[in-house]
Amino acid sequence: MDFPFTQVSQKEIAEMHQKLVDEWNEKLKGRVYVKDTEKPKDQVNVDDAEKPAVDDGITFTKEMLPPDARILEGPMAMMTMDYRVGRLNVHLDENGKFVNATAG
Repeated sequence: MDFPFTQVSQKEIAEMHQKLVDEWNEKLKGRVYVKDTEKPKDQVNVDDAEKPAVDDGITFTKEMLPPDARILEGPMAMMTMDYRVGRLNVHLDENGKFVNATAG
């Protein structure tokens, strides 16, 4: 049985990561992270769940990021050391302001 795999070099992976990081560093520059407020399930409006996150140009929420993104709050944020290709790591300062993005 043949599988349609293509070989990707380390250089190509590094280039893809750099493109991802550059894109998100530009999108999030100067923004502040706002945690989503969770409503009790009996108060959730079904129509609200289908609405996309609003981009005000000042803040950002988890919904605006790729699904696998992780948010690291503060300079001493704990994180696992597993490496995931294509995962975006969003680093914040102690006030929730975006510092930088990394991949992995």
